[in-house]
Amino acid sequence: SLNTIVKKSVETIGPQIVKVDVKLGGAKISPFSGSGSLSGLEVGNPQGYKSPYAIKVGSISMALQVVSVVSDTIKIESIDIQSPEIVCEGGLSGINLRDILKNLSSGEVKVADESTSSGKSAKKFIVKDLKIEGGKVRVALNELGGKGVTVPLPPIHLQNVGTETMGVTANELVSQVLKPMLASAVEAALKETGNLGGQALDTVKDAAKQVEGIGRGIKGIFGK
Repeated sequence: SLNTIVKKSVETIGPQIVKVDVKLGGAKISPFSGSGSLSGLEVGNPQGYKSPYAIKVGSISMALQVVSVVSDTIKIESIDIQSPEIVCEGGLSGINLRDILKNLSSGEVKVADESTSSGKSAKKFIVKDLKIEGGKVRVALNELGGKGVTVPLPPIHLQNVGTETMGVTANELVSQVLKPMLASAVEAALKETGNLGGQALDTVKDAAKQVEGIGRGIKGIFGK
């Protein structure tokens, strides 16, 4: 079934892109209306971190152009990601979100850039509108002495990912969604630890500097 194919694709291709475990609870896609939803999405942590996941998403709803599914480029009208939970964990030796961003930027994964075994080109994507709302970031740093703090994730709105003449690969689509989301999470953690000061602030500053350039918010903070 289509739902089984979507679930298997997410859990197979996802880990190759972000280099951590990716789990999906289920998918419900209507081949007639083009509407669909994903539930129970979890992006795991790199090795060495305690939290069971780095990102957990309550629900993802989408709408796509049905006729585009059989073409080379799948056109998605909208993606609505609600209530993501992000864990910013680590210490002076490393931050999990920084490590995941480094995985995305490494350029080693070629899953969607290569031709399929059948000789056909891999699918590409166009996303007209994407929203991420209602998220929160849990900051759990060693320098906080085991005490975690939770802060809201600012809403994120992306438009026109890919163009009519040139869609993006699965790799590029995942990167363009995750990079601003994780960069915003680091920014939120930076603002919170700025109120606490000390080593916790220094730790997140170090992580933010290493992902500087990914989010405009981070650039703004370090430009002051």
